[in-house]
Amino acid sequence: MTQQDIVTQSGYFLWKNKLYILLVILAFGGLSIYIAINNIKFEKKKMKVERVLVIEKMSIAPPSLDELNTAVQNQTSNGTCKPLSDKSGCTALGGCVWVTTKDNIKKCMAAQPLGTGSTAATGSDGPSDMCYCSKDGKLVPWEEYYYLDGGTIESKKAKPCVASGDGCTYTN
Repeated sequence: MTQQDIVTQSGYFLWKNKLYILLVILAFGGLSIYIAINNIKFEKKKMKVERVLVIEKMSIAPPSLDELNTAVQNQTSNGTCKPLSDKSGCTALGGCVWVTTKDNIKKCMAAQPLGTGSTAATGSDGPSDMCYCSKDGKLVPWEEYYYLDGGTIESKKAKPCVASGDGCTYTN
């Protein structure tokens, strides 16, 4: 079909149905005039709130370097590490090490902090305390410690206990 045929067919349709088109225009026009004269208003039905959903965007600014450092320090304290009672849970934090002795004592302790610029895994330098106080009041060195390196738990022999004396106070 060409453009001239489309225009011709459209004109023919309008001519053929002019009475019906005029009738629809008059009906809508008459209805509009009736609504305007009688001041009829269509009010929306008031909605009753059943539930309120709060959607948050989570557009919080990323934490500053100071906030991140504080969070890491809080995570690597003895207060955080001490309550942990198994090796995988202890080392999962990254800032704690699992230490063992010959006496079958196993504890979770804070890791010794690494030097500035160190690329070694946190905890690879061992626990913050190199020995513990036994029940009989003697300082006993840790035998071995475990730390998280990447995704695996690594172990190392503990460094010798440099503290001396037998007058320590046992605390569990």
